[in-house]
Amino acid sequence: MNFSTITNDLFIGTTPSAVDYNQLRDLGVRLIINMRFRRGPAPDLHIPPINLLWLRTIDSPFFPIPTDKLIRGARAALDTIRNGGRVYSHCVGGVHRGVAMERPSLLRKAMMLILPYS
Repeated sequence: MNFSTITNDLFIGTTPSAVDYNQLRDLGVRLIINMRFRRGPAPDLHIPPINLLWLRTIDSPFFPIPTDKLIRGARAALDTIRNGGRVYSHCVGGVHRGVAMERPSLLRKAMMLILPYS
């Protein structure tokens, strides 16, 4: 599995297999956000399982990622982080949709840090 660390709480990368879930679990990942259109997440048979969120999106400049999916993913990511977990977001190659999903999560996290001081 090929992935990058974005922050202490956020990772992006390629599609993990069920075998890769053990590595993600060791990293503290409690939510996997799948941005692929056709291939859903492999089930996690471990008890307790890693939470899986499938936000089906098309990888094309002609079809922007719907805002409601970005908001849904950001909310799920922030809830996971607030509860002490980490988040892994992916698409096929880990360079387009998976990265796009982490942007709203980072923005909302920054806003939560800034707002109390404004």
